[in-house]
Amino acid sequence: MRLCAARGVRGWSLDEAFRRTGVPADILGAIETGAVVRPQLATLVQLAAAYDLDLIELMAAAGHDGRAEAC
Repeated sequence: MRLCAARGVRGWSLDEAFRRTGVPADILGAIETGAVVRPQLATLVQLAAAYDLDLIELMAAAGHDGRAEAC
């Protein structure tokens, strides 16, 4: 995922990204390294807004294909 690069361009540490997004640093780090395969949509919304990224592209990169998810 390109979140690490977007964070780096802004010069943000994981702690700074947490302050700006509300997404805990350990979760953000896990998303960046691929340890979290399909982050929750609410998390992606927060990240897209803070990083000024296209939500649909971020969702696709995170493995969400736009289909409704089963219960």
